[in-house]
Amino acid sequence: MYGWLKKNNFPISMHLNTKDWKYNFKDESLLRHIRSQISGKSVDHSGISAGLHRAQDRNKNDFTIMSNHDCERLMQAYKDPVYAACFFLALSTGMREEGICKVPYLGTGRNFHIRPYPEILSEIGDKKTFQFTVMEKGKSRTLDVNMKAWEAVCKIYLPHYFERRKLLKQKHPDIDADSVFFINRVGHPVTPQRISRMTYLAKKDLRDFPWTFHSSRSWYATQYMVNHLSKDQLKMGFYNAAVEDGLRRQIGHSDIKTTYKHYLKLASIAIALRDEDIGQTTWYDLEVVADRAIASFANLP
Repeated sequence: MYGWLKKNNFPISMHLNTKDWKYNFKDESLLRHIRSQISGKSVDHSGISAGLHRAQDRNKNDFTIMSNHDCERLMQAYKDPVYAACFFLALSTGMREEGICKVPYLGTGRNFHIRPYPEILSEIGDKKTFQFTVMEKGKSRTLDVNMKAWEAVCKIYLPHYFERRKLLKQKHPDIDADSVFFINRVGHPVTPQRISRMTYLAKKDLRDFPWTFHSSRSWYATQYMVNHLSKDQLKMGFYNAAVEDGLRRQIGHSDIKTTYKHYLKLASIAIALRDEDIGQTTWYDLEVVADRAIASFANLP
């Protein structure tokens, strides 16, 4: 604005210089961005190869998706089972780290029904999901939490909770203990920063492990498309407004049409890889991972 005023001989109270600049649409194109996600260069977007065999596409993550084994390895690599429980809840809901850390022990307001399993059964009856209203990135949204996933989270972590709650009250008397469910072994609330740090340490032990905690969001979205569209619909790029709306509410993306098309593509490729059984492409099964996770953490101190 000030540049226009100066150019048109209006008096302005500052010295400034202007410079012509041309936006490089080719380098910043959305197509280029999405292509890198599909080709496996961005493992946080499921690292699924599009099957293109140009030199820049060939890397060790081609034709791979996060499998049952990948999920289990990361969960078991955490030194503290609370982070395994957080990761499993992220896998089953698509929540960001920020939202996971806001899960309460006892909910209030719109989350009043939230209780540990099986106490929550008295609040919601025989429903297969319950709703959780969460604030992420400054925006509120209400998403669904699978009851079997919540049961697994509580079986993994609840045996450790009550001792940690005592430590939390000692170290953080200003925090309402009912508002915090995930607490680390020394009595501090789990935060996104702590999740990042503990995931980094877990990955160091695993060595050359391409996935991160945030990979759970991409994986959830891909699984959501597979569960809500048929194989033929995935192959033909079928648009379903109800599926789009459900995915938007669950993962909290604003540019949902781009997101829908992206995960539609990933889901179709994932189905093709599953059918052809290429490499480690065991399809993610929430119940299988839950059962193994519970067994793995049952005897931890």
